[in-house]
Amino acid sequence: MYIPLISAIVGLNADKYIPLGAMTASDSLRIELTLASIGAPVLCANADDTGTFTVSDVEYVANIVKLSDDAESMVRRSVGNGKYRIHGDSFRSFNSTLDNGVNNSQIHIPIKVSSLKTLFVIHRIQASINAKNKLSITNRSRADLTEYYFQIGSTRIPQKPVKFDANGAEIQVELQKAFHSFAKKQHQISYFKSAFVKTAVGDDAGAFLVGMDMEAFSGKGDVINQGMSTISQNIFFVGSYDTVPGATLVTSFCHFDQILEIDTSTGLAKVMF
Repeated sequence: MYIPLISAIVGLNADKYIPLGAMTASDSLRIELTLASIGAPVLCANADDTGTFTVSDVEYVANIVKLSDDAESMVRRSVGNGKYRIHGDSFRSFNSTLDNGVNNSQIHIPIKVSSLKTLFVIHRIQASINAKNKLSITNRSRADLTEYYFQIGSTRIPQKPVKFDANGAEIQVELQKAFHSFAKKQHQISYFKSAFVKTAVGDDAGAFLVGMDMEAFSGKGDVINQGMSTISQNIFFVGSYDTVPGATLVTSFCHFDQILEIDTSTGLAKVMF
């Protein structure tokens, strides 16, 4: 099995190759992988089945470009102040909970970055997350959400709450805009409407997802940091519900710009966002 890494340093979110020769400090580049609990990756027929998985012969496959000594010297001389600065984008996630039967939520999303690009919010019934006979990551519920907006400081995004109807049209359009895929024929939806509007506690699979584009200009920007600054502002997901059908885990995914800085004099690397 081949699993691409979602990373702004050694994965799909990096804009450029990183200069490994400049990262001479000890442990300047290390990859750590954390395994999920058994109920998340394994789906069993019954809740009391013994689900197992094995990870073996793990390899990290990297694409490396080698330069001649002359080319390497030219690159080093072009670096201002002896520091490489490489743009990329990354994600952070935060969890909150909703109690059974609530009608309103104001969920704090504690992300502090200079350029927030996109926000995604998912709802999952807590009883299904680690159950061995239930899907976990792809078992997303609407949780009877009827409308929502994001509050960032004194700014409401969007200005009018996004409302849910029987088809989920408004929410679906905002989600496509968040993926920069609205009105693009090559970006087709891969799920049915019935999966997008699921809300019942006992459902085995659901595709509901809230998405919001936070960039200054509508459209994908790869290099320019055009997202919203949250350094000095608090973010809240404000939602209204008919009635949350069960204790629910709400996970917020924050997509933001970052800069990897490598100091050639010390060999140390740091990330700024």
